[in-house]
Amino acid sequence: MTQSSLTWTLAYEEASKVLVVRAQGVLDLPSAERMRAEAHERFRELGCTRVLLDYLGLDAEALGTLDVYRLPKVYEALGISREMRMAVVASGVGRPNLDFYETVCQNNGYSVRVFNKEAEARAWLAG
Repeated sequence: MTQSSLTWTLAYEEASKVLVVRAQGVLDLPSAERMRAEAHERFRELGCTRVLLDYLGLDAEALGTLDVYRLPKVYEALGISREMRMAVVASGVGRPNLDFYETVCQNNGYSVRVFNKEAEARAWLAG
């Protein structure tokens, strides 16, 4: 999907039961909200509890610390189960905010981990 300066694709991998979201461009709050809404709808339709979010294609990230801090409350309001596991793959762009995101989500009971390599993320999701 193309929205603003962020593009993304969603693909469900039946064999691993993982919804893969690959994003490219500039991650800002409005784009992140649209991507989250589309991914949430898709994994609810599928009954999916594993998500791989690939941010390796990001050119820039423009989310504020408070935006990141609020995300677990947004997930709770959306009814996202704490059974969901999300692996985020990123290096460089946005990594400090994503490390903070991992901590905030875990402190709120969500299983989120940030990885440098997709293979590590997939291994964690499979475990």
